[in-house]
Amino acid sequence: MQAATDIFEGELLGSHRARLAYPLVRLFDPAISLDSWLAFARRWSRQSAERGGLMAIRDRRGYLHALFTYRIEHNLRFGKFLRVSDVIMGQLPGASLNRSILDTATRLAGRTGCAAIVIEPAHDTATTAPGAPETASFGYLIEPARSRAS
Repeated sequence: MQAATDIFEGELLGSHRARLAYPLVRLFDPAISLDSWLAFARRWSRQSAERGGLMAIRDRRGYLHALFTYRIEHNLRFGKFLRVSDVIMGQLPGASLNRSILDTATRLAGRTGCAAIVIEPAHDTATTAPGAPETASFGYLIEPARSRAS
């Protein structure tokens, strides 16, 4: 039996495929022009994947359901950590898409040696919800990242 998140897969979204994500971006904010989106995607695509990037969550058919940027940062409290920002999600019932974003971020954190994950709020009304991250608005801290992956 497959887990609900098995229908989704995270992948780096390069600038050559950024145009495919534009319909999802327009659903998020119709004021973002195609040129603005492509410039944004180009800036994120120029980074080394070990320092940051633009991630897409797609289903097995190839349809994009979510996007987010990530970057590796350091601070005194957490040391090396993964910061997830600019979360754009389609509207799907249940929490499988949220879980897929978290699973993708957890794999990124593990691969890059990050001790924690910080997910910035996707909108102004997001709340802090460390108790139920897969069903709450994004805007919380998961600490440590390695224990979540196991």
